[in-house]
Amino acid sequence: MTELLNIPSNSFPSFKGRTAFITGGSSGIGLETVKLLTSLSCNVLVADLSPPPSSIPGPGVIHFHHTDVTSYSNLLAAFRSAHARFGTYPDIVFANAGIGEVGDLFSEVSDEEIEREPKHQVVGIDLVAVANTGQPGLAMYNAAKHGVVGLLRGLRYVAPKDKVAISLVAPAITTTPLLDTPEMKHEDRSKVMLKAGIPLNTPRRIAEVVVWLAARGQAANGQGVLVQGGECVDLEAGIAKNRKAWMGETHARLYKGGSGKNVFEELREEKL
Repeated sequence: MTELLNIPSNSFPSFKGRTAFITGGSSGIGLETVKLLTSLSCNVLVADLSPPPSSIPGPGVIHFHHTDVTSYSNLLAAFRSAHARFGTYPDIVFANAGIGEVGDLFSEVSDEEIEREPKHQVVGIDLVAVANTGQPGLAMYNAAKHGVVGLLRGLRYVAPKDKVAISLVAPAITTTPLLDTPEMKHEDRSKVMLKAGIPLNTPRRIAEVVVWLAARGQAANGQGVLVQGGECVDLEAGIAKNRKAWMGETHARLYKGGSGKNVFEELREEKL
């Protein structure tokens, strides 16, 4: 059985002398992570289209760089800006910027809209921008997030060679402006959801998980933390632990490179 992670709400180590790079750090989860890291003496470069509030206390220093995360040259300029401001490149990178799907996937569309080529901005920001940096349930949003999981699974084996730890946080429904609709702001919509028994995360809780992973250093490499209702579990660890159950013993051995008997011969026997 996959066990819940005990991630604290406080008692984090000092991040003095460290520098973080956060895309989309001016609101929601990104902003809460900025607040938490700066309270732990971490310097933070916020890469966003608009600056964060000026009222965030230190002791860490915040440096804002206007950034379009879909532009690789913008991201490079932001990294260089962090080096110019803090004298070092960031050692913590949180590719947080994201948007929800635009429109209703299953709504009726006009002939004119059918002829219009879709832009798929959600893939550009939620997936491509994440790769360039290092609404729930809708198909494009899920496809983008599955791509991010694929990046984690591909990089976790090669990143440690360069003393880099790769991990991800997968927040379920979280009370950010992504929940805004034309009819209702996310604060009011969250109340309706809670009343209906839907588990919600606060941006602060997600920030705590991000900082917890950053504090773990190399020990966090490969972790994929799902957060629902503030509870956390490492899904990647659970998937690996139960690989035989969902992959089958033969394929599990294939995945690990095989051992002893010819696994390809076993596969042929299984088909017979």
